[in-house]
Amino acid sequence: MNEKWKDWYKRFKQWQRNPFDYEWRSHDTQHCNNCGHDFKGNFCPYCSQRAGTGRITWKTTRQGVMLLWGMDSRSLPLTIVQLLLRPGYFIRDYISGRRQVSFPPVKALVIVALLVTIITKLFLPEKPAAEPLAFSETFDHFIEWLENHEDWGTLAFCSIFILPTWLLFRKAPAYPKHTLPEGFFIQVFQCIQIVIVSFVVDDLLLLISLPFLLIYNYINYKQLFGYGVWGTIWRQVLMLIISFALFFLIFYLIAITMRLIDMM
Repeated sequence: MNEKWKDWYKRFKQWQRNPFDYEWRSHDTQHCNNCGHDFKGNFCPYCSQRAGTGRITWKTTRQGVMLLWGMDSRSLPLTIVQLLLRPGYFIRDYISGRRQVSFPPVKALVIVALLVTIITKLFLPEKPAAEPLAFSETFDHFIEWLENHEDWGTLAFCSIFILPTWLLFRKAPAYPKHTLPEGFFIQVFQCIQIVIVSFVVDDLLLLISLPFLLIYNYINYKQLFGYGVWGTIWRQVLMLIISFALFFLIFYLIAITMRLIDMM
């Protein structure tokens, strides 16, 4: 039994690092059943049909049904599965140029947040209303907007992590010199994780959801940047400290600004 688990874990780790098999057929002559030309490569240069496309099989049927529901190689469900099971490797694939592995990330965040909102409103009991904040009415409206737009609110919060992450992980062995625009997409993917984990675990139970989010944050950074255990942990802790310091500074400045607006 132990050997079976070891073999499964070994295959799982291999899948995490490289889940897609892009077989190169350039040395084999292919015959296109669509236009009749012979060619070398993965796609016919005359009509663009994929090499090896032949008679209908059960695999073709399965792929056709999955494609109907948007579950092809760039589907949202496949993107979520990868983001939960191989998060750091998946994010690195995307920001390093392998765009075909992922559903468009910003669109994915909006759709996931919308689905979570619909399911919460229709099928889950309504949560008790939070106590009003002791700030200005304008600021209360701002907080209410963030609560009603979980996608953009979460992204606005996670954007604070972009600069600290860049400062602490820019010399990483697995992905050195990542840029701030790449850091934006790193945070977009992490926003999707936050929305999913908060929905599944229930964001009212912070004692449960917060450890899940910290664990995912650690897995993200370790797989993405390639530091060891302690190298990832101390950078992650320092990144969180700097990020939350920036968050509270921004929060304080917004509160002061709103008070000044009310006094005018």
